[in-house]
Amino acid sequence: MNDSKASLIADIQRMFELSLALGNSLDPVTVCTDFSNSLLRLINLNFISIWVKPSNTVEESAHIELFYAYPSSRIIESRLPHSHPALNIPDGEGFTCYSQNQTFTNQSFVEETNSSDCAIFSLGALGYVRLIRDGNSFTLKELRQLRPLINKLSVALEGAFSHQMLQKQQAFLQSLIHSIPDLIWLKDVQGHYLACNNKFEDFFGAKEHEIVNKTDFDFVDEELARFFRENDKKAINADGPRSNQEWITFANDDKKVLLETIKTPLKTQDGEIIGVLGIGHDITTLHNAQQQLKLSASVFEHATEGIMITDATGIIITVNQAFTKLTGYTQEEAVGNKPDILKSGYHSEAFFAALWESITSVGYWRGEVRNRNKAGEIYTELLNVAAVKGDDGETTHFVSIFSDITKLKEHQHELEHMAHYDSLTQLPNRVLLSDRLQTAIKACVHTDKLLAVAYLDLDDFKPINDRYGHDVGDLLLIDVSRRLIETLGEACDIARLGGDEFVILVPNLEHVTQCEVILSNTIAELSQPFLINGHLLNLSASIGATLFPEDKSDADTLIRHADQAMYTAKQAGRNQFHFFDPEMDRLAQNQQKAQWEIREALKEQQFVLFYQPKVNLSTGEVIGMEALIRWNHPTRELLPPDSFLPQITDPLLAVRLGEWVLHEAVRQLQAWRSAGMELSISINISAEHLQNEEFPYQLSQLLSINPDLPAENIELEVLETAAFEDIALAAEIICRCQALGIRFAIDDFGTGYSSLSYLRKISVETVKIDKSFVIDMLDDEEDKAIVEGIVGLGKAFNRNIIAEGVETPAHGRMLLKLGCHLAQGYGISKPMPADLVPDWVANFHLSDEWR
Repeated sequence: MNDSKASLIADIQRMFELSLALGNSLDPVTVCTDFSNSLLRLINLNFISIWVKPSNTVEESAHIELFYAYPSSRIIESRLPHSHPALNIPDGEGFTCYSQNQTFTNQSFVEETNSSDCAIFSLGALGYVRLIRDGNSFTLKELRQLRPLINKLSVALEGAFSHQMLQKQQAFLQSLIHSIPDLIWLKDVQGHYLACNNKFEDFFGAKEHEIVNKTDFDFVDEELARFFRENDKKAINADGPRSNQEWITFANDDKKVLLETIKTPLKTQDGEIIGVLGIGHDITTLHNAQQQLKLSASVFEHATEGIMITDATGIIITVNQAFTKLTGYTQEEAVGNKPDILKSGYHSEAFFAALWESITSVGYWRGEVRNRNKAGEIYTELLNVAAVKGDDGETTHFVSIFSDITKLKEHQHELEHMAHYDSLTQLPNRVLLSDRLQTAIKACVHTDKLLAVAYLDLDDFKPINDRYGHDVGDLLLIDVSRRLIETLGEACDIARLGGDEFVILVPNLEHVTQCEVILSNTIAELSQPFLINGHLLNLSASIGATLFPEDKSDADTLIRHADQAMYTAKQAGRNQFHFFDPEMDRLAQNQQKAQWEIREALKEQQFVLFYQPKVNLSTGEVIGMEALIRWNHPTRELLPPDSFLPQITDPLLAVRLGEWVLHEAVRQLQAWRSAGMELSISINISAEHLQNEEFPYQLSQLLSINPDLPAENIELEVLETAAFEDIALAAEIICRCQALGIRFAIDDFGTGYSSLSYLRKISVETVKIDKSFVIDMLDDEEDKAIVEGIVGLGKAFNRNIIAEGVETPAHGRMLLKLGCHLAQGYGISKPMPADLVPDWVANFHLSDEWR
């Protein structure tokens, strides 16, 4: 600087420009830079540094930090204590100058030369400005001229630092608001948004700049917007915080939450309300928890199960209404006591030890307990006990939930009784018998004793039941059961399998003779008359038995063996017992195998019919054919009927095979008739098949599908030895079939024990003389007499007579002599396949030697 007028004007202009530059920036660095640039243009300087005391330090321990320096290459230190001698110089005029000889030894903080001159200006509480010029000293005039600029710098820096601090505070506040998980928003009194945080942006699905200056009507439906606006007005009118709860749905993810909203009016320092501050806190979890608590409380009080809660020591602290209803103890009576007020004494200490062991180890126990209610009544409950643990893992409470299952247990007992006992006699049934037999077998294995399994069947029970009715039959079975129990005692197990069949288990036998005595006594006792509803009824029993372990079979096989032995007893004359015979069992198994093979053969269509002619010996006329079954066995060639029919003991199989024979024979008869052959056909029918009450209907159906076939061309042959269970029923069925036009014949007549009875009770058109008499009649006078007698009976009863087993012309001539004109046998023709019949009939001629 110089003192010329022009220079002064230039200096003033530069100082004015510097003053303008200092006042136009809010950035402290920019202020310092503008100050330094302008100052360097105003005066000659080599170094400028500005030292600022940090605003966040304590006065006593404050440091002065270098904020700005030009050039920075001369800096030695950038931080000095506030009391550093280089800064702490008495400053009467607001600045201090010192020359080289005034430099503070070992305390300089800037690189200086020997010719450097330094000036320090105070910035008040803010800090200091240090100016260095090499070579020329500062003049007092220069320093005084710089003082206003330094003051301006102080003001500008203080403003810039304050602005910077305000910006930091605003940024911190903004960050704080946006990091709060609650919804925060600000509205003016007209409802326009002034600001909001990030969480609120999620609610509207828009950014803050898109929300500001808009209202709720721009983002939510009208009803909700009106609700928000009304609450805003209430908050303003309340002149204080106002809270309410409201369900909202976030636009960004459609999540529905319950907000607890607090709205507070915003006021100026003068008390003028300028808007509303809103804070929304999500209380959905709390609300749900409260609802869950209410629900739990409601469940606790209204549950049908009794609930009892105890503390960790087992003292009852609360019970619900169902507890009172089930036990009789009120809340007041139960609380403070232990659960043993319900103790019945039924359970052992070991039971409760196991209960607590389960609770301790796994945290719960579930099972049935018998307790005693307040009235002293024993009841059964299904109990669940669970331990409740705190955050530290220690048990704090025990919760017991129970229901009264007394009636359920009674019903269960009834069902079990029904499942294991016969409803009529109350004896064990087949299910319980199997269980007890298994137990008895296991017990027998560990001893040297015998176990008898006896199968008992009442003889002639069905006729009594049919004659007197089922009510009498049921009472008879009950009385039989009672006698069995009284005779055999508690040591024996008695079971009813159904109908009139019983199984008896006799354990701990030393010898078979003991079993014989027991079975004999049982038969004798059942042979005594029964008095039922005024009727004196007589019964007998057939018993089959097998002994374990002599019969080392499983439980089911033991019963089957006893059953087989019982049938042997029946076949031997009834009213007796019989022990199982292994050879008989082998035969029975073979029989079962044979029946299985017959079933398979029927399924595979291996059976065929052969036909044997029947002729009139007087006229030589072929009067018909008898259908005879053959088995076209895949490995044993063609089998005659006597090789497999005797193996059939299953009535259902006998009926199935008979139905096939009947249908096949009728089909063939229809085929011959269609071919112009007018023949009759004889078909053998079993007793089982004939005694089926549906048989007449099935026969009528068969005739209906062959309407052109005369029914009288069909003759059904019934063996005289057939075991008709009900002769009256058989006679009735035969009459019903005859009403359809079907004819009947008695086959093998003379081999039975009641030939005259058959002729009298059963109405048949034809009697067939058994071939055993016919074959030997030429040499045996008795057989000849039998044949002659049968012919005489036939004439007396007006029956047709036909002889089978005619093997020679001599047999034919003898039959004609005895008055029998119809015959069949190998002497006439062997049975033949159906396709050979037409030619045979066409070419048949009975020679004169037959007459």
